[in-house]
Amino acid sequence: DAPALPAGADPAGAARYAGQFAMFTMRASVLANELADTDAALDAARSRVSTADAVLKHLRAETEEARERAERARREAEVVAAQAAEQEARVEGLRKEEAELGAQAQVLHATLEPLRAEADKCRLLALSLDPNVDLHADWAVVNDNVSATGGSRAGSR
Repeated sequence: DAPALPAGADPAGAARYAGQFAMFTMRASVLANELADTDAALDAARSRVSTADAVLKHLRAETEEARERAERARREAEVVAAQAAEQEARVEGLRKEEAELGAQAQVLHATLEPLRAEADKCRLLALSLDPNVDLHADWAVVNDNVSATGGSRAGSR
C-alpha cells in the first residue's frame, strides 16, 4: 500500500513542483551543454584571433621592412642616376675633346704633307748636286712621327 502522507502534504502541488524542477533541470542541462560548446568555440576563436594577430604583426613588420628597402633602393637609384649624369657629361666632354683633337690632327697632317714633299724634293736635289752634303737628322724625325696614313704615332713628340 501507499505510504502515509505527512500532515499538510499536497501531492498535487508536489507533482507540479517536481514537473517544474524536471523542466528547469532539463533546460539547465541543455544550457550547460551549450555553454560548454560555446566556451570551447570561444577558446578556439581566441586562438585563431591570437594566430591571426601574430600574422598581422608579422605582415606589418614585413611591410615596414619592404618600405625601408624600397626607400634605400630609391636613394641608391638617385645616387646612381646622378653618377650616370655626371659620367654622361664627362663622356660628352671627352668626345668633344676627341673630335677637336682629330680635327687638329687632320689640319696638321694636311699642312705637313706639302712641307714634307718640298723638303724631300730639296733633299733629293741637294744630294743629286753633292752626295756628301750634310743634311740634318731632323728629316728622319719628321718622317718617323707621321705615318703614311696621316695619323700620329704613339710616343711622338
